[in-house]
Amino acid sequence: MFSFTVRAMVYIVLELKELIGTCDLLFKTFSCWRTLPALMGLQRQQEARKARWREKVLQVVPDYTPPED
Repeated sequence: MFSFTVRAMVYIVLELKELIGTCDLLFKTFSCWRTLPALMGLQRQQEARKARWREKVLQVVPDYTPPED
């Protein structure tokens, strides 16, 4: 009887660990998903800044060919 109880407890603890790990993974995933719009905004700003600099360089050096990203 004692052996069965211990095995059942171990099984329950292992299931809880797996459930907690899954919840942690979901939390991290949704946290990253929430920050995605802000990161995309920063990336758009960076691309716009690059484009402005390329235009300025082309005005100064007309035969300049910018590298492909």
